[in-house]
Amino acid sequence: MSPTPPEARIQAALADIWIRTLPVIQARVDAIDVAIAELAKPSPGPDLIDGGRAAAHQLSGVLGTFGLHRGTELARAIEERLESGNGDEPPRLAQQADELRSTVEGARVEDERA
Repeated sequence: MSPTPPEARIQAALADIWIRTLPVIQARVDAIDVAIAELAKPSPGPDLIDGGRAAAHQLSGVLGTFGLHRGTELARAIEERLESGNGDEPPRLAQQADELRSTVEGARVEDERA
């Protein structure tokens, strides 16, 4: 049996981390959806919006690790829009959040040893 090359071990570790953290990542996307819905209200609650902004910030930092660079771009754009608190943005934000969710759900971080 030959030793596993370092690249394959790294890919296997990333695949394992992805599987274990996916529920947290999906919860962060959910928090973004809640924030966007809150922003659309006449008197939005700042705590929910700030929670969505924080979730977007966390996603923008982690998704690139798994090669999801488009997800990083979307999360960063959402974070900036939620930071501004612009009430005219919910439709655009919802579109970006949908694309972010699709990016996360469509991701395949695989263990090349399999």
